[in-house]
This record gives sequence, structure tokens and C-alpha cells, in this order.
Amino acid sequence: MSGKIQQQLYTRERGGVFSSTDGFDTIAVSEGLDKALVKKYLHPFCLYYAPKALTTSGQKEASLYPEAVTLFQPETGDMVIGQAVYVPADFTGQRSAYFMHNYVIPSGLKEEYIKNSTKVFQIRDFNTSYDIEQGKVLPELDTVEHDGQDVPAEKDALFEKLAITDSHFKQLLFAVMTSIAGKKKVFISLNAPLQDYSKYAMQLLELIYLYLPYAHRRKLGAMTFSSAPETKNYIHVTFFEPGTLSYGDRSIEKQFIFDLADGRISGVSIEGERHEYIEFALSRFSKSARIDDFFDFAEASLSGLPTEQQLELSSYYQLTDLYLTITGGDTSIYSKNKVGFVTGLMKFLQVHHEEKPEMVELFLKLLREEKMAADEDFALDYIHAVLNINKILGRDEVFSFILETVNYHRNHPLFGQLWKLIEQDRPSHERILNLMNGNPGYGVVLEQYFGERFKPVIRVEDILRELKLMLGAPFLLNIEKFIMVVMDKVESSLKREQNIFKAVLAIKDFKLDKEDLPFLDFKQRLIESSERALLEQIRPSELTREDIMNFGKIFSKGMKGNEDRPKDKYLIIDALYQLLSMPARAESYDLRSLSKGQREQVRDILQQQLRQNPSVEHLGLLDIAYGSDYDDVDYGSLLRHLIQYSDDKTVLFFIQKSQLLVGRDVRFKNLLLRYFVSDPRSIWNDKTYRKELKSIRNSSFNRLLKEVELETAKNPIVKFIKKKSLKR
Repeated sequence: MSGKIQQQLYTRERGGVFSSTDGFDTIAVSEGLDKALVKKYLHPFCLYYAPKALTTSGQKEASLYPEAVTLFQPETGDMVIGQAVYVPADFTGQRSAYFMHNYVIPSGLKEEYIKNSTKVFQIRDFNTSYDIEQGKVLPELDTVEHDGQDVPAEKDALFEKLAITDSHFKQLLFAVMTSIAGKKKVFISLNAPLQDYSKYAMQLLELIYLYLPYAHRRKLGAMTFSSAPETKNYIHVTFFEPGTLSYGDRSIEKQFIFDLADGRISGVSIEGERHEYIEFALSRFSKSARIDDFFDFAEASLSGLPTEQQLELSSYYQLTDLYLTITGGDTSIYSKNKVGFVTGLMKFLQVHHEEKPEMVELFLKLLREEKMAADEDFALDYIHAVLNINKILGRDEVFSFILETVNYHRNHPLFGQLWKLIEQDRPSHERILNLMNGNPGYGVVLEQYFGERFKPVIRVEDILRELKLMLGAPFLLNIEKFIMVVMDKVESSLKREQNIFKAVLAIKDFKLDKEDLPFLDFKQRLIESSERALLEQIRPSELTREDIMNFGKIFSKGMKGNEDRPKDKYLIIDALYQLLSMPARAESYDLRSLSKGQREQVRDILQQQLRQNPSVEHLGLLDIAYGSDYDDVDYGSLLRHLIQYSDDKTVLFFIQKSQLLVGRDVRFKNLLLRYFVSDPRSIWNDKTYRKELKSIRNSSFNRLLKEVELETAKNPIVKFIKKKSLKR
């Protein structure tokens, strides 16, 4: 369609544009008007419902029949304004008909009509007849002639004539706006003569139109006369013939009904409720004042928002409060509902905020005056709205407001809740923490925040899990307070861990998906701190074999630091780890690098550790455990150790290995003699082991065995045991 206004005429004739037979059809049309559009959109609205009161009586006087004006706006973006009039006799002279003239305003010109109601409702150039001899082509137009009547100035007279009150108008405005935004329809009957019906309907419609926001005007569809209420696509407001409403019709019952001729209104009840925009419009309306400046403000504020939000009544309620505050400079409206007010700002600033400087300045002004969200009842909701707005604006003064709020609620449960809210917006979270980190005055608050963050977690494993989650924001590692809190938390947790070795190993194994230098430095500090805590906490004499092995994993690269007490423990346990982890190399290990006290502890702990079934491979360790600083070994004690804790096989191996001692060490010889003769568990009592002992080729040892045989022969108890053994 061209950029000019198009026309269409429709009536009953001898053939038309689309049909060559007699009947109703388009009889003339502008060349720029797409024929498909005519058939799809215009033809369904080319109709006229004559008043039942006149048709029933057989009235033929055309002047008594009201014209019917139709306004609708299909999804093409065009605006269609048409008028249908009653025709007593068609071209045959035998039957009545109607004649309709439509103007199609293209979308490019539509805004002029949206902002000038007289162009829509005061058109004076509707044709009521047409000679088909003039052809089927109508001219395209640049404009349509219209009157310039000041309808608001005459509203009092109109209201008096139609018996409409300001309350009625308030309800009408609410109903029409709701209808345009939703699905309900508005049906109106007027207490007016039929021949003047459409004139009054048009005046009332124009008054309503003047108080409709532009977004609603772009959707409005209306019919100024119908013989009965009927829902129709694109039509929101229908004026119907008085007395034709069927209150039993359930489909009609659900709509907004203003049966003013009968004094009945249903489907709308707004009395006693606060409707900010409606109240504002009515206050201006009572003074016959237009509110185009508000509409311009609303238009700019709604820019970029979805159509649904541009039509919602709630949007205009919020905009009314904002408009009155901005233009009046009075923040009393804000004071009555601070959260709702700021939430309204958030709604409109979320898109195209750079085109809404007045709103931005109002927002910043409110924050300057508030200084902080001090009220506990709405602080969370208020900060939530502020954060959302600042996602868009990114102003440092907003962060200062949030910081003051957090600081104010430092000793209240809100403190933690506020931080949880802040954490949901990572850029704001980072900016706020960096601002705090750069201001020593916030040091206490910063430390408290991190402390609260880790307060619910107790075990090292849980701390590391929380830490991994938090380090999704790697900037935290640039904040020394954060590192200090984590280190203190881990250190205190290690003191309560049942298995501190497992906890420290978890720290050493702690990883992130992406590890940079700050993280690696932080992890190293954490490891060194946990190693010190471990050394301070443990007692070497109380460690299990597993503990000692885990110690070796933890200190695989040695120990950093030279503190005396931890260093002393480290050297002792490290020596134990070296010995116990590689018992086959025990003979090459030199304890002389340790102090005398440390060597004694190592020997004592080795003796403890080797009480659990020491085997042949542990004999070298036992030499160290029962050794001395003079390179000798207390073989007697070693033998007693094996007799008490080891198995027969290991005892036999040791005796075989130590056979030469029998000739050199009297104490060892005597201990061995007592063992063979008196110990009920002696391997001498076992035939197989006795044979192994007798196979040893050492004269001193052989003499010992003869002595054993002699002694066992004298001892009746031993004889008995021996006899039992032989039977087995």
C-alpha cells in the first residue's frame, strides 16, 4: 500500500470490484489499496445493523436511522475509519440496503491520528452515496477533512445530556484500557435519540480517547452503533441500541456492560480502590485539561518494553507516580511506597535508559536523600531493585548506597541476607568488594562478611567445597581479608578434624578448573599453613602407620620454615616415614643427623610401630629400634620383642641370622636358652622348627641346643609339652 490515505466504498449494486452479479460488494476503491487486504479486513466490517425499533415499525425515513462509524486497527498497522448509513431503497428500488465509506490510514500517517483525536472522530467527508458511472477507482488522499470541535470544553453539557457522571467516566476509562490490554469487551447503551445516537457516541468516544495513552490508542477498535451487543475481532467498544441487551446471555454477561439507558453497570467495580492513573486523568478531566505531556512522558518511558507492558494498567499507575514526582518535585508519593516506587523505576529503566535521563536523575536523587536502606521491613526488596537498576546504569554512587546499607545492618540477620542478594549479581558483587578492599574503613565489615560466608561450614572438606564455589569469582584472591579469613577458618577447622592427615591431603589435592598464578600462590600459602597446623597438633608417639605414610605424602617436598617445635616433630616423623616406607633399606639409614633426643624418640616409636606382627623384612628396622648411639644393638630386647609380637617363622629366621651371637653375647645366649626351655610357645617344641635349629652349623649354637635338650629332659612340664608336640 502506498503512503497515502486509501478509500473504499461498499454497498448493494449491479456488480462491483469483486463480483459481476447483483449484491453487496466493494463498488470503488483506491488503486493503492491491496485487494487482498480489502477482502480480508474491510469486507467483514462492511455492515450495518439497523435499529430494531425502526425496522420493526417499518420506518423508511433515512434521517431517523443513525449512521454507524467503525474504527479498527488490524495487525497490518493501518487504521481503518469507516461510516455506514441506512439506504431505504437499493438500485432496484425494492429493498433497503446500506452504504459504507472506509478510509484506510497507512501506518506511516497513523501517528498523526493517534495524537490528534479530531482527525479520527470529527471526519466530515464520508460519502453516503456514489454513482457507479464515475468508475471503480477512487483517488488517494493526503488528508481527510475534519472539524476542530473542542470536545473536552463541552463535556459537561454532554454528560448532562447522557446522564453520565465522573464516576461513570472513571469506570469507562478503566474498562476500555483493560479491554484493549486483554480480551473483555465494553458494551455501552446511551440515553439518546436514535437519529443522534452515533453523534453522541462519537463525542463520548473522543473524550475517552483523549485520556487513553498512545499505546492504547494504537489498538483501539470501536463501533458507534449496533442493534445488539456482539463481540467482534479488533473491536473493543460497541455502542448498542437501548433495550436490546439480553442479561441471560452468558457470553455478554462476562463483559463490561454500561447499559446507561437502563441505568445498569456490570462487570466493573473500582470504587474504594486506588487507581493512580485513572485518578490523575479524572483530576485533569474535571478541569477540561489535556494530558498530552504525560502521554509523551509515558511514551518515552515505555520505549523498548514489550507490548503487553505498554498496555498494562499497572504500568500507567507506576508512571503516574513517577511523572508527578518528577514534574512536581515532591517525594511524598515515593515515601508512601518506597519499594513499589523504585521497582517502577527498575521496570522502565531496563531498556533504553539513555533516553530517560529524568528517571535516572530521579533514581540517583532518591538514593542521595535516603543514604541507605535503613528500614528492616523492606531493605532487602529495596536493595534488590537498586541492584537491578544498577545492572543497567553501573554508577558508583549506587554501590556506595549499598555499602552504607550493608554497614548499617552489620549486627542484624539482614547482614547475611543482603550479601546473598548482592552475590547473585556477580559484576556488582565484584565492584562492591573491590571498593571495600580499597577503603580501610570497611576492613571490619569485609572481614565479617567473609566470616559469615564460611560460618555454616565446619569440616575442611566442606570449606574447600564452598571455597571452590566462591572462587568462581577469582577476583577474591586479590583481597587479603578473604585470604586471611580462609586461612584462619581452615586452621581452626583442622584442630577439630578427626583425621587431620586426610584433611591436609584434601587441601593439597584442592584444584580449580582454571588455575592462575594468584590461585597457585594462595594454595601454597594454604598448604604451608595447614602443614604447620598439622605439626603443631600431632604427637609422634600417637601416630598410626597410616598417619606416618600420609605424612610422607604431605611432606613429599620437605618442610618450609624453621620453627623449633614443628621442625623437631617433622624430623622425627620424617625419619619414621623413611624407615617404615622402605624397610629393606633400613640398614643404610643413618640416624646421626638427628639430635640425641630425637633418635631416642624414633627408636621408641619404631618399637611401638613394630608390635603389629613384625616380619622378616622388618628385622633391619628392629636393629635400629633396639640400637644405640654406639652402633650396638640390644639383641636381647629385640629377641624378646620378636618372641612377644612376631610369628615362629620370623623368630626362626632371626635366630638363624644371629647364631654367632650365642658365642659372643652371654646375655643373648641365656635369654635364648630360657626361651627354648621355659616358653610354652617356643619353636623348640615344634618338630619342624627343632629340625631347622639343629641344622645350624655353629659350634656355640650346637652346644646351646645340647644344653636345651638336657634342661628339657629334667623338666617334667617341658617333657609333657614335648611329648604332646611329638604326638601332633
